[in-house]
Amino acid sequence: MKPDRRWTLEDPIIVLHRYYLQAALMHRFFNEMIVRYPEGRREWPSEGFLNIITLMNLWYGALYAVAEAWRDLKLSDPKVDPLIADPRMDKLKRYRNAVFHYQREYFSPKMMEALQYPDFAPWVQVLHDALGRYLLEYLDKRPKPSAP
Repeated sequence: MKPDRRWTLEDPIIVLHRYYLQAALMHRFFNEMIVRYPEGRREWPSEGFLNIITLMNLWYGALYAVAEAWRDLKLSDPKVDPLIADPRMDKLKRYRNAVFHYQREYFSPKMMEALQYPDFAPWVQVLHDALGRYLLEYLDKRPKPSAP
């Protein structure tokens, strides 16, 4: 008898996918705001700046939750693992902490150290894409459950 490989709510990677969807939605909204507010309409304290920074903060924080779970679940993938092992992971963790724990400064040093770290934003994008690819490949290998 073949093992049941359908999606189940008990599957830790299906649970992880839910967290990734939260990050992906914030990423999508962030990119929409980048288009909506072109250069020149993104300065502090404009509406564009506030929308963009809020969505970037939420995206980065949600993405860290996915990366943290990757470690906790001891998952492995040749494209994801080096990104998770990168020193920027610590910067992303501190950024997430600054987003979800009150800081006395508007521009927290925890956030600024990440944003000023070399190639931080492109690395976040690559991490996001690599985790998404892994999860989509995982899901594609499993038939969806039948509708009730």
